[in-house]
Amino acid sequence: SATCQSVMVELNEFGSAIITAASVDAGSSDNCGIASMVVSTTAFTCADVGIQEVTLTVTDIHGKVGSCTTTVAVVDNIPPSATAPTLVSVATGTLLSDYTGEVIASDNCTSSEALVFTQSPSPGTVLQSGDLLIEFSVMDAGGNVGMATATLSVTDLFPDLNYDVQPDPLDGFTDARDLLEWYSRIEDGSPTEILFDFSRYWQSSPE
Repeated sequence: SATCQSVMVELNEFGSAIITAASVDAGSSDNCGIASMVVSTTAFTCADVGIQEVTLTVTDIHGKVGSCTTTVAVVDNIPPSATAPTLVSVATGTLLSDYTGEVIASDNCTSSEALVFTQSPSPGTVLQSGDLLIEFSVMDAGGNVGMATATLSVTDLFPDLNYDVQPDPLDGFTDARDLLEWYSRIEDGSPTEILFDFSRYWQSSPE
């Protein structure tokens, strides 16, 4: 008699999986001896993801045949592979670009055109000075997610002018950098000018 069991198989990186008759056999037996066991389908691909029905056929040494039907759950658990782009440094205050179009990705089952790309931080974020780690995620049709990261260098266009002491303050705030600049100007012999700047801009600076 033929006795079946259901099984699950995972697709490999090439999008294929193989089973044998032994994979679905659950102890088939015969009083005289089994000559062969054959399963109706042995090879599965991405097109088979889900539940597939197969038949196990058992033949004894006298040519008598028995069969049973069972299911094979075909799953894809492999995430896409992703390579982040090399990013060119940008200036402080600019908006973060959308770099997802520069990510190179592939998947065993989902075409590159059908992959879903996301970026964090999201495009449009205002950039501050320093190194920013950008994470890219790539999701395939099965919900598997691959990740890649890149570092974006954000530079200050005016590293030696990081203070507000001028008619139109650069950042609109009076802070310790301004006080240091005013102090250096006092040392240079400009007490009248520094007092004017201090009284004018300290009162007008937001809290």
